[in-house]
Amino acid sequence: MLHELPNKYHGVPFVPVGEEGYNNYLILNAAEKIQKNILEREKARKKSKKERDKLRKQYLASFGSVSINGSHSISQTKKPYNKFWPIDYGWEIDYYW
Repeated sequence: MLHELPNKYHGVPFVPVGEEGYNNYLILNAAEKIQKNILEREKARKKSKKERDKLRKQYLASFGSVSINGSHSISQTKKPYNKFWPIDYGWEIDYYW
């Protein structure tokens, strides 16, 4: 029975005995997990950016200048200059007298 314990717990990380040792183990383990998570997220972010760029490149190759939401790009026209006074000036203005 006692000789089977090392085989049973093979691969399980060693946890130090005592409150201080256990707390230090948790802190180090948490820091290691956080760092590993940061690296995994960065890797996933790079992969998704690569896929987005690939899809964007395919879209532009097939549709050209049509925007992604389906409408053509329309340039805004300038509002023409009003050479007359505004109507709401306060009284009626006869423009051609």
